[in-house]
Amino acid sequence: MKIVKPKYMDELYSKRMAAFVKQYNFFYLDSVEKFQRNLRIIYIIGVVFCLPFLYVIVNPAIAPLVDETNTTLEIFLIIIALFLGTQVIIGIHELIHLVAFPRGWRKKYIVFKRPMIYAVYDGFVSKKRGLISLMAPFAIITSVLIISLFVFSFNMSVILALFITNSIASLQDIYVFFSSLKNAPKNSYSYGNAFTTDITKEKYKELMQP
Repeated sequence: MKIVKPKYMDELYSKRMAAFVKQYNFFYLDSVEKFQRNLRIIYIIGVVFCLPFLYVIVNPAIAPLVDETNTTLEIFLIIIALFLGTQVIIGIHELIHLVAFPRGWRKKYIVFKRPMIYAVYDGFVSKKRGLISLMAPFAIITSVLIISLFVFSFNMSVILALFITNSIASLQDIYVFFSSLKNAPKNSYSYGNAFTTDITKEKYKELMQP
């Protein structure tokens, strides 16, 4: 696994695709413009819906921590702690993506784009494995939060705030999941957002070799 910058990943993707297009016919589920437009709409709806709800949930949890006895520095440190908690959830989210990707840690990358990170797999992924890797972070983190709430009696406001944070981070994954589930052929394989049906199971096993 490597930690790289977006430029490095873009150049690697372009290099790989230049070779792959000579061997396989690729297609895309959406045009770049349609994908970005739909994603913007989804994020706007998600954020508009979640932020007021998040405030109502988190405010009771924060209120006991912030009162007239707190200094400006203490309040600032509380806000920083909440921000870092959000970043931890997003970091765990992306690490789960890495684990859910097919084997081969040398093909797995963490791309650092300030102030965020995201996981990338430099290889072909079957439709089934792609669907699993897309939904794994949302499903696992949600399950852990529910267990924490009912088994360990953690603060409900904090748990729900973390759930909403993870849900917003999962919006793109959920969109691509349903788009792939509906439109990608069962026997298709993807590299990035490009799909092909030219790869057989035998060829895929060969490509998966380290």
